[in-house]
Amino acid sequence: MPQEPEEDPMISAILALALAQEGLTPTDVHEFGAFSASLRMELADGRGEFTGTGVDLDVDLAQYRLILAGAVGLGMGFEVEASIPYQIDGEVETDGTFLGAPADTEQESLGFGDLQLGLVYRLLKEDATGPQLIVGALIVAPTGNDADGRADGNLGAIALDGEEGGIGDGVWKYGVGAGVSKRLGGVEPYLVAAYVFGGDRSHDGVDEERADVGTISLGAELHVTEQATIDLRVTGQFVGEDVQEDQGVEEAAERHFDHSYAAALYIDLGPGLTLVAGAALGFVGDHETDKATGAELEDTMIYSFQLGLHFNFGGGN
Repeated sequence: MPQEPEEDPMISAILALALAQEGLTPTDVHEFGAFSASLRMELADGRGEFTGTGVDLDVDLAQYRLILAGAVGLGMGFEVEASIPYQIDGEVETDGTFLGAPADTEQESLGFGDLQLGLVYRLLKEDATGPQLIVGALIVAPTGNDADGRADGNLGAIALDGEEGGIGDGVWKYGVGAGVSKRLGGVEPYLVAAYVFGGDRSHDGVDEERADVGTISLGAELHVTEQATIDLRVTGQFVGEDVQEDQGVEEAAERHFDHSYAAALYIDLGPGLTLVAGAALGFVGDHETDKATGAELEDTMIYSFQLGLHFNFGGGN
């Protein structure tokens, strides 16, 4: 069975070290003792196609997640950030033909994902003439449910017995990143980039080598009123070759490029409390999900929505 489609590019863990934790700008850094927390719900839905020799399947995916994140200022320009997702439900359904016979499958995944920890350092603090500049490091700890899961249904003449899987990768990952921003009147443009090195492990007799991922985002905050800000963002993501185990067999997905377009609205509800609402449209690059079989994921589009609350206790920039 081919690997499932990748997650929505907008909610990729790769940008965790640069995500806004203080003032909802990616380059914000807490001052000493200040801290913040956020809780948001993310809903994603997508469409794509699996094609290849004897394979012609339409793919539908849906996922519902809670994301808990927080940050605290350490002083002298340092900040620690953390986030962890919990998938309430996730489904990947396929419908079509396999080796000329009708196919109809469904696979579910749920549970906690991997814990992301980031250390950010503010190299330059924004002033009247200069920008804000940050650098950071990221660790992804394999705390999540990494069960493979199995599809349920019929793959041609093959009857499948399903089993729920998880969203954890099961490996340690490390990354670096940087960001720059500058307030120009009512507009605050920013640029953030990160590179995360995929980890490796031996699992069920297969040497897994998870993909390296490089991400760059260009965006701007539009401060339309004292209470409301609009955040517009374009993100490109390069995903390297990904080798993992599937039911005791090695599957290697080829490298590809994803891109997404996101908009968010921040509304000040009172001291330290902000409502966050957003939407994004993402496109996963066509690529082979298993080089051995030649199965390819094509024409994949994912749209997503988020709604949450952000609590800020203390100042920062």
